Amino acid sequence: MFRKIWLWMFPEYILHVKHADTQYKLHVKYFEKKTSFNLSGTTIDDKKFELVSVLPMDYYIVEYTDESS
Repeated sequence: MFRKIWLWMFPEYILHVKHADTQYKLHVKYFEKKTSFNLSGTTIDDKKFELVSVLPMDYYIVEYTDESS
């Protein structure tokens, strides 16, 4: 129950990116930049990430829901 309240107050996201025939799936705490050429932010492990490309990247973001509780 506490986890659902926490996610309601501080949402987390699943980022799906496909670029250059490579699939990425990241569990993101928050984003710093979201454009088709640059995606950056912090994962739930407090690791920074940045994906930069000359060609536009195909991505979509889904809000994470804790289905286990």
